[in-house]
Amino acid sequence: MSQDFGFNHVNLKDIDPNRKPVEEGFYTLQLVKSEVREYEIADTYKSGPKEGEPREDATSVTGVKGSFLNLQFAISDHPEHSGRRLFLTLFPGDNTFKQLRKMMDATQEEMLDSETIPQYLERVADLNPPATFKAFVNKREGKDRDGNPETKNNVNLWQAQVV
Repeated sequence: MSQDFGFNHVNLKDIDPNRKPVEEGFYTLQLVKSEVREYEIADTYKSGPKEGEPREDATSVTGVKGSFLNLQFAISDHPEHSGRRLFLTLFPGDNTFKQLRKMMDATQEEMLDSETIPQYLERVADLNPPATFKAFVNKREGKDRDGNPETKNNVNLWQAQVV
């Protein structure tokens, strides 16, 4: 039986606009979406307190292209939070690759030799039945889009475990 993780299963009247982060602890998660986003480093700051100012390091990095992963997880098998979405952004590097390896081991869904990491993550997100794993979800302090303090959840793939 597949679960609907799109917009069709939600009634906005049931949504609490003041919803708080989930409590810290281990949750059963499933990857429901993986997206690669690309960016190019500009010669001026595009946002923040230095918006419009030239970057000090612009001569060495302007035009450099990079990418990052946006991962979307759904909590499953939880009496209160099943279906709740959690998000994680990862940039390429040793720590990210190690975290993704921990998730791969925990889902027990091996990456094929012919796959790139984005292809592997897309395949795992599309599995039916879904690949699930346990991970620790903690809270971290951050800022909302307006710069106001906000507490958010963080998925800790370092502690990913087999369900």
